Amino acid sequence: MIEHMNPTADKNAAMAWSKETDRTLVVACSDPRFRKATEWFVENELGLPRFTPLFLPGGPATILLSSSIFFAVRPLVELLNGKFHFLRVIGVNHEDCAYYHHKYSKMHEDELHKKQLADLAEFKTEVHRLVDKEASIELYIAKHNEQHIYFEPIA
Repeated sequence: MIEHMNPTADKNAAMAWSKETDRTLVVACSDPRFRKATEWFVENELGLPRFTPLFLPGGPATILLSSSIFFAVRPLVELLNGKFHFLRVIGVNHEDCAYYHHKYSKMHEDELHKKQLADLAEFKTEVHRLVDKEASIELYIAKHNEQHIYFEPIA
């Protein structure tokens, strides 16, 4: 038997409904070691509690033509932009990324870091083709020490 929730009851509500969004797309890696920190950073440090997340292994690299899944991800970005008309896009890579370690297994850590930075720059160019031309693009790389994760802006 299926029970229907009373639409006026709020005891099971996680958050109040709002049709408003931050008109911000966040493209980041789904790595669980960094995902929660990325969400916290965007919501609290950047002040965007209603951002649109697109979290996939490799994050921003997934929309690049060099990605094996770009043909699936790029239409998703276009679809989401058609609905939410993004004014801001945030791309986040992180150190020790399994996607990069797998795809570029012969590279050393310093080479991987340079590749991630190059991919973020390419992401900035490519994402402008998929969203409103007026949208601002911000890039970050997440790093960690023994206790904390922190986010460095990339110019």
